[in-house]
Amino acid sequence: MEWAEGHVFGNVDELDLSNRMVVHMLQYVKMPIVVVFVEAGDDRDTYERSVVLPVATEFAGRMKFYTALPSRTAPKLKQYGLTAGDCPTGVIDDGVGGLGRPQGYMPPAALRGTLEAGALREFLEQPTAHSEL
Repeated sequence: MEWAEGHVFGNVDELDLSNRMVVHMLQYVKMPIVVVFVEAGDDRDTYERSVVLPVATEFAGRMKFYTALPSRTAPKLKQYGLTAGDCPTGVIDDGVGGLGRPQGYMPPAALRGTLEAGALREFLEQPTAHSEL
């Protein structure tokens, strides 16, 4: 199974900041946005299909999910105070007026080398993940 670059798959979009339509759509999201920064390579499809998609399906209607490659979203990663070395990791943004107001971060140290659906789900279910930092 291959994912088409820059397309929606289930409840998950690819965050492509060079795509004006994607950036425009972010302005109108009326719910928290979860960005999961994944590494490029063979594991990317695994993260998206077996980790992000099942969790996004559970939270459908409550949160909007995006996956992002650090190489394509470096300014946003930097704005969140993260580096490519922190990936894979996730961020909850309040989604008000687009991205830029983070509400919580997955602890990158806890994810070194792996990202599991259970860890992402647990992070999203924590009330502190949604509180103002």
